[in-house]
Amino acid sequence: QCLNMESKQLQWYSDLKDSGPWIYAHQGYVYTSIDYNNYESAAIIRSPVSSENWDTVFAFTINDDYLTDFGAIGFGEAGNGDQIMVWKNRSWKSTSPRTDIFAYNLSADTLMWRNTDLEVNSGIIPLKVKDGKVFGLVNSHAFALDLQNGRTLWLKNLRELFTPTLD
Repeated sequence: QCLNMESKQLQWYSDLKDSGPWIYAHQGYVYTSIDYNNYESAAIIRSPVSSENWDTVFAFTINDDYLTDFGAIGFGEAGNGDQIMVWKNRSWKSTSPRTDIFAYNLSADTLMWRNTDLEVNSGIIPLKVKDGKVFGLVNSHAFALDLQNGRTLWLKNLRELFTPTLD
């Protein structure tokens, strides 16, 4: 449901099948993800806040044994001012989890890169973009990626620094 905070009235409503419970807002749009094709495909979709008009920003079909589950969307800006969206693909198969990180240039309407280095399943905490880097948390690990090419800059196991109460 999209509510107009000034009038306290329902602006519009969507019944999205197979979507996550998370909605992210950025520059006049709301974003969410949907899974389809029995978790072999996922997409990031968006709608203007002013009216229900969903369109697909990026769609992806997995080409290995893993499954799709887009979430934890974050936004930032590249050095040239382009608007960037990043997200986690929390993926799994019977033997091992993996978290792919995607970066998408909203200004150029193109996928920048996909990082598949993280062989752990992630949580729902959104990614952060700052100073040309993407920062995130995945299963008690903190990491930083280079925003331009997706290369892993560092990965730290937080359990080596302290004992968290929750993953």
